[in-house]
Amino acid sequence: MAGLFASVKEQAAAIAKSAAKNPLEATLRRAKDEVRGMWNPNHRHDEPHEIEADQRRAAICDSHRFKSFAPEREANTVKWYIDGADYFYAVSELIDSATECIFILDWWLSPETYLRRPPADNEEWRLDRLLKRKALQGVKVYVIVYKEVTQTSANSSRHTKNALQELHPNVQVQRHPDHIGAVDTVKLWSHHEKLLIVDCDRACIGGLDLCFGRWDTHSHRTVFPGQDYNNGRVMDFQQVDNYVSNQISILETGRMPWHDVHLSLVGSAVADCVQHFVERWNEIKKRKNKDEEKYDWLEFPGDPETHEGHPGDPREHLKRFAGASQKFKARWDDWRE
Repeated sequence: MAGLFASVKEQAAAIAKSAAKNPLEATLRRAKDEVRGMWNPNHRHDEPHEIEADQRRAAICDSHRFKSFAPEREANTVKWYIDGADYFYAVSELIDSATECIFILDWWLSPETYLRRPPADNEEWRLDRLLKRKALQGVKVYVIVYKEVTQTSANSSRHTKNALQELHPNVQVQRHPDHIGAVDTVKLWSHHEKLLIVDCDRACIGGLDLCFGRWDTHSHRTVFPGQDYNNGRVMDFQQVDNYVSNQISILETGRMPWHDVHLSLVGSAVADCVQHFVERWNEIKKRKNKDEEKYDWLEFPGDPETHEGHPGDPREHLKRFAGASQKFKARWDDWRE
């Protein structure tokens, strides 16, 4: 499998070199990919090995409750957070405790979001500054964000990607999906996942993106800085790359409160969260960035064949990640000791 990664890396480098020399060739290749995807939208599920992989995954899901990709997990410790204030503070503590890796999967991520308030007293707890501090300490940071349809959404995932990757080489950001010029073009569909994993042993899942407009208290107070003062019923976010700007008047328009729930957990269920992120990261890299050496391939922690570090069924499709450029320690069982 290590040889496969070496082969993919060599082919990707050749494609990148060719595209850099000939932009027209790259444009024509994207157009060709678009046509290929339209001609055969089932192209990832029609070859014998793909059908076999689908059947294997279906068998695993059929053995689980609700046909989930993951089995039921026992003895997990879970904490709930109502509204963003408590959750964002918990995120600041979790990220600050990272020693090896941070995985973030969000629909929208605003680098300039303050995890602790008031901002004037917590400058060091702005999300981008916290991630940079951890990256400087050697922690690897991987972020996946939704690549929006710009005509319908003001997320500015390009700003998110550029702002975070400029922090430090240890920070890698991928946007997904593409909406034009790809064999897997998607129109308006998106994942709406919000997932944070720290050191492969603590995870957060729920309804709160780490972005503008989500931090709020139970009393839904009205004092918010810049973009955080928003009312989507009146006007959607505008120019989010300028975090101090605001398009609505606080004298004329009330802020729309944001009431939502999130949770954090430790225990064996974290393994399933890690698996999900690793599979999505590698799939996006394969589809979009296989010619970019700056994006790591991730290997699933532990050994899926012997169950070491993986408290579940052996998954053949995880073995294909063996020999990837980056592997982290499986820690989710440490809490039982």
